[in-house]
Amino acid sequence: MEFIIKDGTGKGNKVKVDADNNLRTKGIFETEQQAQALKGKSFQIGTGVANLTSGNESAVILFRNNEDSDVLLTGVNITSKNFTGSTDEVVLAKVYLQGDSLSAGVASAALNNNFGSSIELQADVEVGGEAQTVVNGITSGVFFIPINGFFSTDIAWVIPKGTTIALSYTPGSGNTSWLVTTTLEATLIEKD
Repeated sequence: MEFIIKDGTGKGNKVKVDADNNLRTKGIFETEQQAQALKGKSFQIGTGVANLTSGNESAVILFRNNEDSDVLLTGVNITSKNFTGSTDEVVLAKVYLQGDSLSAGVASAALNNNFGSSIELQADVEVGGEAQTVVNGITSGVFFIPINGFFSTDIAWVIPKGTTIALSYTPGSGNTSWLVTTTLEATLIEKD
């Protein structure tokens, strides 16, 4: 008995079977972020360059999802210089949930990773700076990151509609200037 597996697209392609009866296939692997970028549903949410001029905690970014679907945050990228006035080599970073706003945040927007797409991420984005705080935020996580370079970490944070996440930094003791940029990588999760 002979079986033929035909191409479901109507092109008449057939599956190749080798001499050892192995079915030959070709696969393309891509991350969720890459797949969504091709559809115009992957975004960067960034602060630009912030100059933190003390050793106090300073909130730098707040993101609130206003989409009808969940947003998946897939990465945090931080680029920074050395502290001026401090010999510390790490900065304390805090993640906040459910903050209302930043104490003096400036409205911003997400950038679509597909430069040919007109899709905009429906979100409230606030960029902060020196000595700003997260209003009514709940500390969710605390970690140390190295300074004077590029720090990137993969994450898988699902942000449902109406949920807020914010980040703050506490530079080293005695700091008088620390230049830092922060970018969140965000992807719209498709509904089933």
